[in-house]
Amino acid sequence: MADAVAQSVTVRCSSGRCAYFIKDSGASGTAFELVTGGNDLNQTAGVSFGDALSGETVTHAFSQCNGVVSEASSFGGAWITSPQGDVAAIVQGGGEMPPVYPPLFRAVRVSPGMQLKGIAENAGTAVVRAFVGVNYASGRCDIFSATLVDATKTAFTSVISGATWGQAGAGQIAAAYYGILNNTNTVNEDNNGTNAFYAQDAQGGLKGFIFPILATNGVWTHYTTVPIQIHQNDTLSGTYAT
Repeated sequence: MADAVAQSVTVRCSSGRCAYFIKDSGASGTAFELVTGGNDLNQTAGVSFGDALSGETVTHAFSQCNGVVSEASSFGGAWITSPQGDVAAIVQGGGEMPPVYPPLFRAVRVSPGMQLKGIAENAGTAVVRAFVGVNYASGRCDIFSATLVDATKTAFTSVISGATWGQAGAGQIAAAYYGILNNTNTVNEDNNGTNAFYAQDAQGGLKGFIFPILATNGVWTHYTTVPIQIHQNDTLSGTYAT
């Protein structure tokens, strides 16, 4: 597969039970499902998240990207969907394991029909893609992405629904969120961009910043917990500069 990516998620439940989920070869920049897998693990391979852990309460999870055919994959996002397809929880992740096992922002009770989804970018591609994972105060969650172009303001849209930041989150408060950039350079390498992704109201007034990490540097995501109130016509954008 051209520009293939690989991604895994380790999961821990309140009962102490653990599970390992993987996508061996997914399309770069496209959401995919992760199922049980791994080598030398005492679990049935190829089982969907909801069936594998039905009745459990997931408290911790972490996603890591792997190489495919000698090419590195950079983390974009991972999330748990409800049987209806809504995002039930965001999974933090990155290119290396953190010193602590990241807890979910809210624990999730698992039922059949739930899935574990991921998205990653092939580090060798020329595409510069940015991702933002958001936990709303209401309990809802979403994943946003944008394909950035040099010296150009670019709006983020939901990976799940295609809606803008304001449309997807109208009436919500962004309570905990991360930003990540698939590039070896920072978002504002030559000082002709903006050093953070930025939320604006309909008049262009700044409402908040989301500070991206570089996915290709092997780091992992950290939540910012400064609340951002969201209205229908708000936008989230990035201005990238090489």
